[in-house]
Amino acid sequence: MGTVKVSKSSVEGTVQAPPSKSETHRALFIASLASGRSGIHNPLFCDDTLATIGALEKLGVKVVHSHKGLAIEGGGLRESSERIDCRESGTTLRFLMALCALVKGSSVLIGAPSLLRRPNQPLLDGLNRLGVNAVQMKDKILIKSDGLIKGAELTLPSNISSQFVSALLLIAPKTENGIVIHLSAPLESREYAELTTAMQRRFGVTSLMNESATRFECGPQEYRPALVSVEGDWSSSAFLLASGALAGKVSVTGVDVRSVQPDRRVLDAVSKMGAEVEIEKGKVTVKNSGSLSPLDFDVSGSPDLFPVLSVLCSVADGVSHVYGVSRNRLKESDRVKAVREGLLRCGVLTEETENELTIFGGKIKSAEIEAHNDHRIAMAFAVLGLIVDEGIGIKDADSVSKSFPEFFDVFKSLGARLEVVR
Repeated sequence: MGTVKVSKSSVEGTVQAPPSKSETHRALFIASLASGRSGIHNPLFCDDTLATIGALEKLGVKVVHSHKGLAIEGGGLRESSERIDCRESGTTLRFLMALCALVKGSSVLIGAPSLLRRPNQPLLDGLNRLGVNAVQMKDKILIKSDGLIKGAELTLPSNISSQFVSALLLIAPKTENGIVIHLSAPLESREYAELTTAMQRRFGVTSLMNESATRFECGPQEYRPALVSVEGDWSSSAFLLASGALAGKVSVTGVDVRSVQPDRRVLDAVSKMGAEVEIEKGKVTVKNSGSLSPLDFDVSGSPDLFPVLSVLCSVADGVSHVYGVSRNRLKESDRVKAVREGLLRCGVLTEETENELTIFGGKIKSAEIEAHNDHRIAMAFAVLGLIVDEGIGIKDADSVSKSFPEFFDVFKSLGARLEVVR
């Protein structure tokens, strides 16, 4: 696809939310641990989830595609004779690091350079405390295990990714004594851990988290095969709803406002900015109601909202403050740097501290921006292009395949004016 240019246009219509990437990952990993056949209805097929499917197949999990979704034959993990490529998927890599602790033998995990630059040491330390030999080298991660994990009480840093906690909880039922995790401060992205425990319950396993999200516990249990349906994805839907707030009226079906997914907070954000929000059963609608107001918003619990909220703030009439941005430096790109760079090219000034981005809203000018091979940067600036006469060009636009392969097709169906430049 190369570079896509999105130019001034109005959007209107109703679209179905893509399936949740977070739920799809979790269902795949847990089904691989349940002895027997499980079914996953409405899974998401994107680069990241395909990486998970490929990784599980390398470990002996049988995955069968059908018109209804996926059938998973779990419970028979075995050592892979090949390296396991996690591509650019952080969830795949971190969950797989833990899963390989249950596999007798050696597992070699590889991925894109940008993936292996992301921090993994707290999870490696936790696995080593469990008796696994887990080490990261420049171009790979090596996991050696006898496949028999006793379990332990682990103390981890408070500023860790929720994926580390989820990874350990996923394998805890298969250990001899279970796993208890202590954090020195509340887990920032606690709702992603709640997504994990919720999926575990659907497969018959109970994990416990205290009210302050500083203690997690899961004892030895058996995952039972299950048939699960994946709900709509709030992270991807956020870009569609933001386009309605900026340039029209967009309805998204298949999302649940009661969902644990943290990116449902996009509705709070656009409402605070003055957009009209209507909630019906199984459908949400966001409509532009004139100029957008400045926003003060904390994204520490929903970091994936940072790019799209930042571009909305860039057109607000005043100064906005986005807090809790530090984790966005460790994504597919340094998203704080990428957003600032893109907005500057569009004529918008910003100021940055370690954990806050201040955005001075103003007139947006035509520009070509680098997505830095980051799907959420590409989709965010596509939304911004809707109000620019001469448009915004987005390099690496095909990066959207990481989470939302159909994004530009859906965007065009809503009325967005776009063209492939090169």
